[in-house]
Amino acid sequence: MKSTMPHPIRAELAERVATLLGPGVNLPALARELDGATGGIRTRSWQHVGAVTPDQTRKVLDMANAVRDYRPDLVLRTADADSPVYMSRWWLRREIVNETEGQYGLYVHVFENDDPEGFHDHPWASASLLLDGGPVYDQTPRGISVIHNGDLFLRPATHRHRVRLSPDLSPDARQEAVTLIATGRRSKPWGFERPDGSIEQVASRPGDSGEPLPRRYTRTIRLPCTSRATISVSSGAGGSMATFESKIRALRIEPHPNADRLELAAIGGFRCVIGKGSFADGDLAAYIPEGSVCPDWLIAELGLEGKLAGSRKNRVKAVKLRGALSQGLVYPVHDGLIRGRPVAEGDTVTELLELVKYEPPIPIAMQGEVRPVHGVTLHYDIENVKKYPGELRDGEPVVITEKLHGSWCCLGWHPDHGPIVTSKGMSDRGMALILNEANQKNLYVRTWRAFEAAFEAARARVAGTGLPFYVLGEVYGRGVQDLHYGEPNPAFRVFDAYVGEPGQGRYLAPSEIETSLGDLFPLVPVVYRGPFNTAALIEQTDGATALGGKHLREGVVVKPATERESAEFGRVILKSVSG
Repeated sequence: MKSTMPHPIRAELAERVATLLGPGVNLPALARELDGATGGIRTRSWQHVGAVTPDQTRKVLDMANAVRDYRPDLVLRTADADSPVYMSRWWLRREIVNETEGQYGLYVHVFENDDPEGFHDHPWASASLLLDGGPVYDQTPRGISVIHNGDLFLRPATHRHRVRLSPDLSPDARQEAVTLIATGRRSKPWGFERPDGSIEQVASRPGDSGEPLPRRYTRTIRLPCTSRATISVSSGAGGSMATFESKIRALRIEPHPNADRLELAAIGGFRCVIGKGSFADGDLAAYIPEGSVCPDWLIAELGLEGKLAGSRKNRVKAVKLRGALSQGLVYPVHDGLIRGRPVAEGDTVTELLELVKYEPPIPIAMQGEVRPVHGVTLHYDIENVKKYPGELRDGEPVVITEKLHGSWCCLGWHPDHGPIVTSKGMSDRGMALILNEANQKNLYVRTWRAFEAAFEAARARVAGTGLPFYVLGEVYGRGVQDLHYGEPNPAFRVFDAYVGEPGQGRYLAPSEIETSLGDLFPLVPVVYRGPFNTAALIEQTDGATALGGKHLREGVVVKPATERESAEFGRVILKSVSG
């Protein structure tokens, strides 16, 4: 199950693409000129303006393919919800102009099938670069233009066309096509051509101006040569673990135990300290979770200049205020609006509030030379039990393990790529460390060297010779994090394992990890095994570490004894953090 692409990864990919193409191929600038925003290029038809080198095309394609590790932001289908996908979209950069003109954008489009029958125009001008799958055929009322890999071309908003992956509509001749596209500002409605040549407009879809797409959006439109056709637009399939998001929630107001001028705003299992009287029971507000990096305007509105965490005083961190733990911020909804846009309970407003997830800097000992292995790394994170307080059922058999304070490490193997050694950040980006001389001092490479024989024995036992296999654990000890558990040097303990292609395989149940890996690797300590109940979870969360050193636990991780899925967030594995 794929997750939504994090904002820092979108920005990183956009920057790397721009660097690879160089200033001579600035797609966003071309789109701006084409739509007349800077008084530049004017054209009424499709226009080929050049080509980039095969080497540039290949390198940009490698970067663009990284988006496939994440859920598409937009999926277009040829008919109803069960019909084939013809195009998926991931955005890399979006710059909102205003509510009327929409936004400039940089996107990756993957075409799997021909456009639906009939010509359509666009709400904006665009500049596109075909990266893979060529030749592609741009069919217009005047004929067909052939586009090859590396071709750079411009389209005004009025350009009517149909993208075809084969010249004769033969399914056997089609192959997937990948394009990088920059769009100008929205200048008009868009739609499909009627038989009389007029355009039947398609209403602006949710998502066109940056607001999140609903889970399913369908509109029926009339196309030439068919009686009726439907375009189904969805936000992608599948759930994810530990989605970073800010959502609109109804607050429950509770008294502060130690302060008359403060109160607690409860959102699910989380509590935020607020000024007394600033919210009423049932008020709607956006919950801003721990780990959010906030923009300056939001910090100023909330009166928190200089009061947040981080060197720039812009990061939300859990803090105790007069003895009560505050686990985030709440941003008010006024008259059903945030920043002039209507919102309702359950809406996601992460982008509207311009929040990004904090990514800690990588220490020198954890840096190294990497290689792209997109599609074969795991995306792994764990939701807080307070976000889903009712997911674990009373009496359900569970295993609770200690959550160690260290650095996430994956030791893996894939038949197409060999050994795969990653940190969490690298794994999220589809990158793996190169096992070479330059990386010999890297923390994760040293862990691989120390446990390579154990890993190979586990792989042979669990996955055989052909299946991908991954062991996940925590590297901890002195020099890794501030809690070192009495370890003078980095140590490694396993907490999870996965067999099969990412997204298609399975995680091992707790009992399988113990029987298959327990004699090969040190495992994280099991602190409770038995029927789930909230009292046992709270008791284990705040206990002393089961390892050496004079530390309290960072928290615990709880898994059902039998692996299962949640309809809301995917695999059921939850954490409870001390404090």
